[in-house]
Amino acid sequence: AFARARPHVIHAHNPTALHYATVGKLLTRARLVFTDHAQTRGIIRVPSRFEWRATDAVVGCSQDTADKSGAVGVAGNISVIHNGIDITPARRTREEVRAELGFGADPPPAQSPEPAGPSGGVFVGIMPAAFHPVKAHDVLLRALARLRDRGVAVTVLIVGDGDERDRIHGLARELAIHGKEARFLGFRKDVPDLLLAADFFVLPSRDEGLPLAVLEAMARSLPVVVTPVGGVPEVVRSEEHGLLVPVDDPDALAAAIERLARDPALRRRLGEAGHARVRDDFSFEKMTRKYEQLYLGLG
Repeated sequence: AFARARPHVIHAHNPTALHYATVGKLLTRARLVFTDHAQTRGIIRVPSRFEWRATDAVVGCSQDTADKSGAVGVAGNISVIHNGIDITPARRTREEVRAELGFGADPPPAQSPEPAGPSGGVFVGIMPAAFHPVKAHDVLLRALARLRDRGVAVTVLIVGDGDERDRIHGLARELAIHGKEARFLGFRKDVPDLLLAADFFVLPSRDEGLPLAVLEAMARSLPVVVTPVGGVPEVVRSEEHGLLVPVDDPDALAAAIERLARDPALRRRLGEAGHARVRDDFSFEKMTRKYEQLYLGLG
């Protein structure tokens, strides 16, 4: 296929694809570009020295990823092009999705100490991420157990699948939050709809490149609770675009979620600022213009 297409540029976005792209370069003499999304840090595979030498340009999806590129064998300069997104519209309304999930739209009684979502009803978070240790689902579950013990009524939609699924489900049962505070939805194709139904986004990762999930949540004006890992701090300034909490700290994570649950004005302020941040600095158009400049400069 490579030989028939005769491409001018072959661009790989993960270490496995780079292996085959290197073969493609040998067959076609095309220029080879690799974008590192931090998957080289033991998550998938580390490319060989031959594959690194075959690249004509290496891009980090964040400055943090670029700074750490030497540890995985990148020799020479690496440029930075931040991820950008093109927002996929939701197909259903917030009310329709919340009704499907069993979340009522009516607010709790005026005397109730329970926080409510912006349009009333249950305060709902969302964490769309593969079940991998780096995503720290265990930290979220322990935070949710702490919130339950403090009487803060929060439900988080946990969306995705992966090798850690059974262990994380088991921990949720052990903490007695499975199906209650933690709702496991498995792999879903309607994540844009689910984001629309949520009141906040959470991702307590132990490491990252520049997660598209964070950008997509911010673009939809969701307040985000995230950790200062990888390229996340390059997008989210704490207390301005979202709340940053330390890694592996369920108490701090619980406290940040509780702040959002009890402060609608804070949710609104962070959501609006996050939306503007992604719109102005992390659009798909801005990213593609930078890649186009890179391609044209390869000669």
